[in-house]
Amino acid sequence: MGYINGFFEHLWILSVDAAPYLLVGFGIAALLHLYLPTHLLLRLLGEGRFRPTLTAALIGIPLPLCSCSVVPTAVAVREKGASPGATLSFFISTPETGVDSILLTYGMMGPIGPVMAVARPLAAGLSALSAGIFLDFFGGSLEKNPMRKGEMEVDKTASACSSNQPCCGQEASEGDCCSTPDSRGAKDASKLRRFLTAFRDSFLMLFDEIAFLVAIGLIFSAFLASLLPDDLGLSGALGSPIVEMGLAILIGLPMYVCATASTPLAAVLIAKGLSPGAALVFLLVGPATNIGTIALVRKFLGNLAIMAYLVSIVAISVLFGLVVNALCQDVALDFSEISPAFEGGPGVWGCAIFLWILLIWRASGRFSFLGRQKT
Repeated sequence: MGYINGFFEHLWILSVDAAPYLLVGFGIAALLHLYLPTHLLLRLLGEGRFRPTLTAALIGIPLPLCSCSVVPTAVAVREKGASPGATLSFFISTPETGVDSILLTYGMMGPIGPVMAVARPLAAGLSALSAGIFLDFFGGSLEKNPMRKGEMEVDKTASACSSNQPCCGQEASEGDCCSTPDSRGAKDASKLRRFLTAFRDSFLMLFDEIAFLVAIGLIFSAFLASLLPDDLGLSGALGSPIVEMGLAILIGLPMYVCATASTPLAAVLIAKGLSPGAALVFLLVGPATNIGTIALVRKFLGNLAIMAYLVSIVAISVLFGLVVNALCQDVALDFSEISPAFEGGPGVWGCAIFLWILLIWRASGRFSFLGRQKT
């Protein structure tokens, strides 16, 4: 019974620590999804060398997409004329981190949270940028898609409504961008309702992608926290931080882990004796690389892209891991006490309860928000 009680205590502690940051992160991510549509992303990552690659790295940092979800967008970006470097940069920075995982890192890492929350997106952006620039200058070609011009013209037409330009004739329906003053007034009156509906749908769509993984991550992390001793002595047993980081690379490189779901696990491993730098390496390498993504990068961008992809991720991760270890030498995490979880108050408890209601409901995958069975 001791292990069972310990499991539920740690699960509650981890949930209380994670819930507010995770919910706020997904709220911000939903807004990004609403106001950064695909056609705008394609324009920002257009033809060129350095600027689109830098833009891809910066845009990918806050987007909450895992390595599987980013594939269709990255392929679309490449087919619309983006350089190989910009495509590779987007492939790297997007799954490594997101606004949700950044906030979660800050909230769950205790005293080292600010350092880890800054190091994580910086390392992701730098590794993405270095790989993209290398590929463009040493092996990338700016192949142009003959359909790109037509696609851009379609996008301009689609955006005419938002700029209040005429775009349709007398037979326009109520749903078209041209409308009578009365219909425009009716639309303005329901703008808030439409926004809330769109925000809800966007939030749930993004949440559904990793709900199951987040639930598994919290449960597995609570299991390890209750089962493993307080200090595994990993740093002493492995001999040096470089060996720790090498082990983190070997574990994270071939497997699929989600940036958000892996954060509680990393926090628990740090509390059990893993160095913060090795945990950061795992948080960067694991979400960005897996066997499937490596195969797709090779297929769409070639062998040189694989070299740039892996070398940049590993090298930048280790570099930032060493910096984090130097900054956090004497800092320790402790998940052994449950009392701090109850100091958060009813608001924080409510966030944790609401998070688990969402996780159980959405992870089941059986019903949509409106109660209709999913197809």
